Amino acid sequence: MAVIRAATEADVPLILRFIRELAEYERLAHEVAATEEILRETLFGARRYAEVVIAEEEGEAAGFALFFHNFSTFLGRPGIYLEDLYVRAEMRGRGTGRALLAHLAALAVERGCGRLEWWVLDWNEPAIRFYHSLGAQPMDDWTVFRVAGDALDRLSAEGAFRGTRWSTVRTESNAGNGLHPLRTVRSGRGRPPRRRRRDGAPRAATLRMSAGRLIPPHPDQPTMALSPYLRALRDHVGSMRLLLPSASATIRDGDGRLLLVRQRDSGIWSTPGGMIEPDENPADAVVRETWEETGLLVSPRRVMAVWGGPGFVVRYPNGDEVQYVIIAFDCEIVGGELRVDEEETVEARFWSHEDAAALPLSPWLPPVLAAHYAADAPQFVPPAWRPRA
Repeated sequence: MAVIRAATEADVPLILRFIRELAEYERLAHEVAATEEILRETLFGARRYAEVVIAEEEGEAAGFALFFHNFSTFLGRPGIYLEDLYVRAEMRGRGTGRALLAHLAALAVERGCGRLEWWVLDWNEPAIRFYHSLGAQPMDDWTVFRVAGDALDRLSAEGAFRGTRWSTVRTESNAGNGLHPLRTVRSGRGRPPRRRRRDGAPRAATLRMSAGRLIPPHPDQPTMALSPYLRALRDHVGSMRLLLPSASATIRDGDGRLLLVRQRDSGIWSTPGGMIEPDENPADAVVRETWEETGLLVSPRRVMAVWGGPGFVVRYPNGDEVQYVIIAFDCEIVGGELRVDEEETVEARFWSHEDAAALPLSPWLPPVLAAHYAADAPQFVPPAWRPRA
């Protein structure tokens, strides 16, 4: 007889194994992106999004059920939605699946729920017959809709700029890990604040680079604002040069003009962009930086160019030295409204190639502009290295 118990954090490897076995059975193994780390955070973290029970036969794990609460407005009561029900092949035929469903039904009654619901694949005839035997009724009048991937991103872009307020909150999962002490979330109206260090200093410094020589930053910016990650590196290596990745957005309007932003401290113009933070996808970095600096939500279409080398070095007055590798993304606008943040940028405009050439530009920008406006321009700094004879 199956014994049903609540899962604990120690069961995460077992839960992931069951998820993968179920996906194999349902011919959906290619869709599984869950990891032990993700499950540990979402099932047993500060905010738990679902519950799991484990079925055991003579002390051996036989199956599991993963579920969470939904809500019926018609009933005015919560329900239980069963996301996954799985029994290992060698354990089937012993009543384990029925025991799991009976356990969930008892929980639903105990918690005052009006319904217990789940999905089943149309081709899974054995499961359908089993569910019918329990008195479950198919909802033939209803069709399931799902928004995911690019469609979800496009739809969320509309919501992000229609009466959404942003606030910065601390989360237990990332506090103290030295990487991301703050996380920005939507909660109302307006625009997201600039991310800042724990001591209140701006999150990132403006990039200033020049071919073949070191360019000091503006006097009003005596040091580079350090994230916890960079601070930890500096504690180990002092002022020696650090190689840091960054992302830059090339954004064109309908006339082919390029979007540039003017920096508050120096007055120079550059493309939107900034440093790629630890654990951050470069494409996410360019989307985040562009949104923070211009109010535009963009979708990266391709990597347009990659730049680096001695011309992309910054030495700060305190002696800290940084060399940037810039990934330039060709981006399209998918939402938002052009504006400046008034902290790092004070103006944002689209410029033609001729007009942009007359502006005071970031020293590293001309080769990026050349790559943008000329189809046959190099998309990287041409190699000079050759093996020794």
